[in-house]
This record gives sequence, structure tokens and C-alpha cells, in this order.
Amino acid sequence: MTTYTAITIGPIYRTIMKARSTKAFWTASYMFSWIMKRLVEELSKKNISIISPYADTSKTIKKVGLYPDRLFAVGKVDNIKDIISKIKDELVKKFKEFLKIPDTEWEKHEIEKFLSSYIKVSSIIIDSDKEKGLLLELNKYLDTQELNQVAVSFSSNDYLTKFLESKNNPFIVGDFGEGKRAFESISEIAVSGYLSDEEVRSYLNETQEVNYPKLSAERERKDFLNCYKYMAIVKADGDNFGKYISKLDTVKEMQSFSKHFFDFSKEAAKKLFTMNAKPIYIGGDDLFFFAPVRMPLLEKDIFDLIETVEQSFHGFREKLGENSLSMSYGVSILYYKSPMSEAMEVADAMLRKAKDGENKDRVAVSIQKHSGQKIEFLLPCKHTVSAASGQQTLYNAARDLMKRTVSNPSMIKGLIYWIDEMYEPIISKVAGDAERLKAVFENFFDEDVHKDNRFLDDVRAFIVLMHSSGEVSDVKVQKELLHGILRYCQFVNAKDEK
Repeated sequence: MTTYTAITIGPIYRTIMKARSTKAFWTASYMFSWIMKRLVEELSKKNISIISPYADTSKTIKKVGLYPDRLFAVGKVDNIKDIISKIKDELVKKFKEFLKIPDTEWEKHEIEKFLSSYIKVSSIIIDSDKEKGLLLELNKYLDTQELNQVAVSFSSNDYLTKFLESKNNPFIVGDFGEGKRAFESISEIAVSGYLSDEEVRSYLNETQEVNYPKLSAERERKDFLNCYKYMAIVKADGDNFGKYISKLDTVKEMQSFSKHFFDFSKEAAKKLFTMNAKPIYIGGDDLFFFAPVRMPLLEKDIFDLIETVEQSFHGFREKLGENSLSMSYGVSILYYKSPMSEAMEVADAMLRKAKDGENKDRVAVSIQKHSGQKIEFLLPCKHTVSAASGQQTLYNAARDLMKRTVSNPSMIKGLIYWIDEMYEPIISKVAGDAERLKAVFENFFDEDVHKDNRFLDDVRAFIVLMHSSGEVSDVKVQKELLHGILRYCQFVNAKDEK
């Protein structure tokens, strides 16, 4: 029989949902990643072998959490409670120093009491004679541990909220530097792909928010688009990982898996940093980052960022030699003055929608507009092989269509209304014949603004592909997909709020 130790920390989701600003969300997530990193460091000194997460001995990349909320190891840690107590004491010290709380025994006791009751670090030790399916079995034990945890109400003197919102908390100072901007606001992130860093600073007002009236009024900024007032929250989760992990036969295979996953996390984080994204957490099979919607300086958009993650993920899959694994994404696009907690809940809901049913490997998008309108659509599977050999996937065709720059967004509005009325009775009937579909388009769109219009040509080509690929067979679903894509195109090309 072999002895195994498993540890879980929390409450992560409950803490993150207390945040109200970008820096607070980052701090809430990073705090738990730091706790797990310290556990890895302390346990690595013991006579045990850590299975997951990978015990990285190199200099860890800063500004992003890379450690998940669960740890698995071979061996028994006799003084695990002492190690947990030591790490909590370190966290208390960080709270005390940066919240500048008077150094009295009473205050110290209050912070310790609050943290010890709120921050949960639970461990289990089991003996087992099997290795295959071990991680799944240990995860079930930890699930039970978490269910038995009692929720702690926040004290009247809410140290946690003060800590998360502080621009001088130790995690931000340590990773971003003393005296520097703690973390970009929603509006700063929203325009970061449109303006250079120096230009962004020149448009900040006294509250460190982008002065949009000034920005949109500048003559040289005739290319300003309304989508630069919006930021995207992207959440991702792995598909089919449970099935894959259940097939791992040995601890060595599990450790190799953890190493490859950690390498993927670091690579994806580095790439996202170079593309104006703000990774919050990349660890395990979870991913969470903030980003602008459109980035003309880089000729990129939010879906290019997702593709960047996908490229790193493909490298990870190749190392494993396993093609059944994939990633699903939930995207929540919010106005810069909107409550972030609500947008986070929407991102979670979109991720669940992307993973619903058998067809995972998808991207679900929600745009909560300042005008009150809501746009939601579900893109098809990213890597489904099209029916016709060598044919472009429907997902990539949708990405290409959504990247189009349209000089007259009002034309899209008319197209959307026309699609709503004509798709089922007329368009769907001729969608398999490119020439007949072209004739239908030319009959309805015969004004000068429609002539030699590449966007209309692209829409026609997308309809033909959608019909011929077999990826989306239901006419109603085809219409919903096209409608969502066109509304997204209208949104990212508009100069004013509609």
C-alpha cells in the first residue's frame, strides 16, 4: 500500500466574486495561487513526491497565477497542520503590513481569527494499492471535504475587501513594482489595443479612467470605434480531461502530465502578455484573462487571443500524443462602467453553454451593451473536420467574417433585419447553390452601397459553407449563428452606441 496526501484551498470563487475592480480580481485569484505555491515549496522540502501541480524550480513568471487549488503527493506529511499554520501566518503578516493596522495583540488576534476561519486549507491522507485513476479518486475525497466546509460570514471590519482593493497590497507591489500603476482599469484595458501606452496615459482623468469624451472628440481620432469602451473577460476550461487522467497508469505519467501542463500555462501567459491581454489565472485546465475586444495596433481581436491560447494548447496535446483533449471558452464583453461581478457571472454562464452537451470545444459569447441590448451567440466547434475534404472549418470562417472592417455599419443593420425575415422561407432553400444565393442577394441588395461590397460576398460565402459543411444542420441554429455573428460585426464596427 502506498500513502497519498491531497490538499485543497479556498474559497476561491466566493473570494473572487467579492472583487469590484480589475486589480481586486487579480489579487483575489493571485492570493490563492501564492498559497498553493508556498505549499509546493514547503512540501518539496519533505520526503514526499509531488504529483500535481508541477513543482517549478525555475523563476516563476510574474503577474499571473499559475498554481491551481489542489495538490496531490505521494507520501505522508506528519506536520501538515504546522505548514498550513506557517503559511497563514505569512499571509497575516502581509495583511498587517500593507493595511497598516496597528500592531497590537488584539488586532493581530482579529486578523488571525478572520483568516483562519475564512481561508480554508483542507488535507486528506489515504492508503491505496492502485495508481490508475488515482487522481480522480483523490479529487472525489477533496470534493467531499469542500462540501463539508462551513461558510464564514465577513466581519464588520472586512480586512479581505480592504486587502483586495488596496493598490499597495504585497502581491501587486511585488509583481508590478512599487509606485507603478497597480493594475489597469477596465477602460485602460479596453483601449490598450487602439492606443499606445503613452497615448493611454495622456487620456487618463483624475480618477485614472480614460477620458472618452476627449478621446472621441480628437480630430485625429476619426477611427475611434465604440467597442473601445468595452473589455472582454475570457474564461476557459478543459474538455475530456477526466477521461484522460483516469487512463494514466503510474505516478510518473501523472507527474509528466503536470509538467507539460505547467509548461503550457507559462507559454500561454507569455504570449497573452505580448498581445495586450491581462492573464489573471492559467493553471490546471482553467484559464481566465482580461483583454480588449479589438486591437488595430496589432491587427488582432479577441478571437485571435483565443487562437493564441489554442496554439499553445495544441503543442501541449502533441507532447501528450492525445487528440481528444480540447478547450471551451466563455466570453463576456462588458461596458467600462458595468459591474464586473455581473460580467464574471455571465462569463461563467457562457462557459457552461460552450461545454453543454456532447459538442464541446466551442466559444460562447455574450455582449452586455450600455444601451441595454444583449447579444449572445455560440460558435461551432473549433476543430471539427468539415464534410468536404480540405474545406475551411465553419469556426474559422466565422472568425474571418467577424474580423471584417465595415465602413457602413448601418448596412449591417438592414442585413440583420432581412436575414431575420428571409432566412427560413428563402435563404435556407437556396443556400446549397452559390449562384442562386447570389441572385437572391443581388435582387434585394441592389443599391449603390451594395455594389462591389466584399462584406456581402463574405456573408454569402459563409452561408454556403454553413449549409455544405454539415457542421450545423438545423436551420433555426444556422439562423441564430448568422444573426449573432452579424450583430457582433455591427457592434465592433459602430462609432457610436446603438
